[in-house]
Formats: sequence, C-alpha cells, structure tokens
Amino acid sequence: MNACVTCGRAGRLGICAPCAERAESMLHAPIPWTPFVKADVEHDDLRAEGFQTCFKNSRYTVWVRRPRHEDGELVHLSVKRNDRNPLHDWRDLQRIKNEILGPEEEAVEMYPAESRLVDGANQYHLWSMVGKRVPFGYQTRCVMLEATDGAKQRPYENPPPDALTEEQFQQKALEYRVNMAKKSACMKAIHAILDDASAIACQRRTRDDKTCADVPDSLIANHCGPCIARALSALDKEGAGIL
Repeated sequence: MNACVTCGRAGRLGICAPCAERAESMLHAPIPWTPFVKADVEHDDLRAEGFQTCFKNSRYTVWVRRPRHEDGELVHLSVKRNDRNPLHDWRDLQRIKNEILGPEEEAVEMYPAESRLVDGANQYHLWSMVGKRVPFGYQTRCVMLEATDGAKQRPYENPPPDALTEEQFQQKALEYRVNMAKKSACMKAIHAILDDASAIACQRRTRDDKTCADVPDSLIANHCGPCIARALSALDKEGAGIL
C-alpha cells in the first residue's frame, strides 16, 4: 500500500479512494447545458426512417419522428451524445424529454426482445404516446437534493424548488409510515364491520340490486347505506381521515 500522491493517505496504486473519486468527477464534469435549437436532419437514411426534425445543444443531438400508431400520436426521440460516447445519465434523458416533449408528457426507454434488437451505435431511444400516461411507475413525486443511505448521485445543476434535504425526506418518510399505519387500522375496522354484515346475512338491497351480504368486502362503497354508515363511524373513531 503506497501513500497517496495527493493527500498522503494510504492508497492503492499511489492514490486513495476519495482522491480517485474526486479526480474521476473532475474528468467527467458535464459540459454546461445550452438550450436546444433546431437543426437539419443531415443523413438520407435518417430521413428515410421518417426523422424530419433534429434538435441540438451543447451535449446532445436528438432526432424526432412521429410514426403512425393506431392508439394515438407516437413520438420517437433518438438521442446521442455529441462526442458519441456511451450515455446513461437518467437526469439528462429526463431533461431532454421535458424540453422537447414537455414536462408532463411521459416517455419510456425499451429493452427489446433479442429477435428485434438493433445495436449499432451509442444511440438511445425514448418513445412517447402523446398525452397518455404509462400504466406503471411511481405515482407520487419525490426529488432529493442529495443521495441517501450511502447511495451516489451527482449534484443537480439547477435544483428544482421542491427538492428535499435528507432531513426533510426522513420527516416525510416518517409521516408516510404513520399515515399508512392509521390507514391499515381503519381498513381493518371497516372490514370487521362488513364481515359482521355478512355474518348476520344483511338482506338490505344495494344500489346494484343485490343483498348487502352478497357484496364482496373489498367493494366497500357497494354495500347498503346502514352498513357503510357503521363503517364510516368506525373510521371516524380511528381518526385517520382517509375517506
């Protein structure tokens, strides 16, 4: 183990891990981001594929095409770094999507079946059905100023106004766990009451013209009025306020 040439601490190959990480971050410091501007689609093969629009900035070139699709308007973004090196900076891809398609549009990156794999360059593809949300993904927003629990993430170049500190994130996580515990307790109370309704074979008619006893417990709103009222009363006593 040799002494680090930078700070004097012990390190492999003459440099310690913290100094090696700092040197790597300096070598890979991002080029300052500039706004996208329209450019010509220069290659005949790209125009033949249907790419009619091109955007360029200091880091990336993005070709855009809108192939026909029976389910709506489909947009294909084909992205490359201007230096042609590999790319997988998620924040940059998100920013490209925001600036070209819009912040509330959604896009996906696909990893295809091997039978239709195309792999000839460091080119990356985003696909968007305009105006539609994909049926998967997180349902709430959470943006961190810094990584947590030992994870790594580069600093934001322009932090969003709602980005959370570690302390703020932990507070929200605690509030979420407390609310989920309350919700779980309330749902148990509600289902216990609806189980009672089934046990006593409540024969009141529901809005679907069934007897209350025939409605599955999971369909709370489909039970008869008196049984729902009892469930809401139990919920009020629990005090979670989720309905």
